[in-house]
Amino acid sequence: MFKQILQMMTFSRNFCDAKIHCIHTTHFKLNNAINNMEDILNNASGQEERHSWHVDTQCANGHVDVQYGDYHVDIQYQNLLAHIIATGSFKEPARQNMKRTKSIFGYMMRFNMVHGFPLLTTKRMFIKGMIAELLWFLRGDTNIKYLNDNGVTKFWHEDCYRWYLRNFSHNFPAGAQPMTFEQWCKALSDDAFASKHGDCGLIYGHQWRNFAGKVDQIAMCIKRILETPADRYKVVSAWNPADMSKQALPACHMLFQFNCRPATFEERLSHALHKELLNVDIAQLNDDDTVAKIMDNLHVPTQWLDLSLTQRSCDTCLGVPINIASYSLLLHLISVITNCLPGEFVWFGNDVHIYEHHIDAAKEQLLRTPFDMPQLVIHKEHWHMPSRTEWLSNTSKTFDAFIKQVNIEDFEIVDYQHHPAIAYELCTGLKK
Repeated sequence: MFKQILQMMTFSRNFCDAKIHCIHTTHFKLNNAINNMEDILNNASGQEERHSWHVDTQCANGHVDVQYGDYHVDIQYQNLLAHIIATGSFKEPARQNMKRTKSIFGYMMRFNMVHGFPLLTTKRMFIKGMIAELLWFLRGDTNIKYLNDNGVTKFWHEDCYRWYLRNFSHNFPAGAQPMTFEQWCKALSDDAFASKHGDCGLIYGHQWRNFAGKVDQIAMCIKRILETPADRYKVVSAWNPADMSKQALPACHMLFQFNCRPATFEERLSHALHKELLNVDIAQLNDDDTVAKIMDNLHVPTQWLDLSLTQRSCDTCLGVPINIASYSLLLHLISVITNCLPGEFVWFGNDVHIYEHHIDAAKEQLLRTPFDMPQLVIHKEHWHMPSRTEWLSNTSKTFDAFIKQVNIEDFEIVDYQHHPAIAYELCTGLKK
């Protein structure tokens, strides 16, 4: 069995290398399709033709049928961009001072963590901002001081300032004039001011950790993963209609759900060998039961953890790439906490759109050839990892203590090769 596993691992590596090669050598076909985008838009004769980005190609190890959207994050993402540009409908602005969007309704992408960390390589991503925002949510925080102190000033500042303006008349005497956006941003360095005027209302952090003022949904999911992994109640909702008037921005990524599935003996052994967890020569052991017991004693995970996200409103050029990386990071983190193997992240988008003023830059991104996907390394040596008993005794309190020790610097993206950043303008309605 051990020799068979080694052969499987070698085949898997060769197969993945072959698929990466195929992606790189056939990407020009997608480029050609984008170059003919106007023809597609003007001569959309049928749904099958309009929706097909399928390519057959020759690969180093023979003929491989390459389907764009198979697993590489950039290929799936570029396929989405092309699909919106080619088939989407223009919609009028949803809010004051917003731009028109080109939109589709309903789309799905799947990312298997085995293939790498799904961080776009066709543009440089703001990794620190993505990590900081996730930790901010998980701490139950809704005040942007944490983001501001960590140099993350582009994600929430404009929405928070709009919230400050909406509530200005309640917080200041009659006749007082509100600060300009620039003045307000500068004033956030003052702790007292930030505490009062830097809050975003009952947004993600509140809903995740204190839904309806009493439910810690993150803690609930952790407990269910540990106690009843087969159930289908491991759901977190950030969508709370009762609180919409109390939020700087109603939740876009509105609901996510965890799924547990058993890991096979072969998958566990492959993981143990990859992580160099086994300190015995199991090549000499022909008894699978003995090897399984050894892995159990070493706490080799026995199940995969998957995560799906439903997103009601999807800013494809700015928000979606961050959302994919953020929820994939969340999947890794909860996998560490619950001793699971990080499996698939599945993204469901409802209103998926490109702002009209982003379309030209999106076409530029479509012409970029992806690099290999990077890897995530978690530096958890200084973390105190609560025992199963600690988690189950008071999950919410235990998670509070746990997440406070987790730092932005604990997460490292390695082997990240990328194209230059693309200056997509943030559109919140603040500016005319």
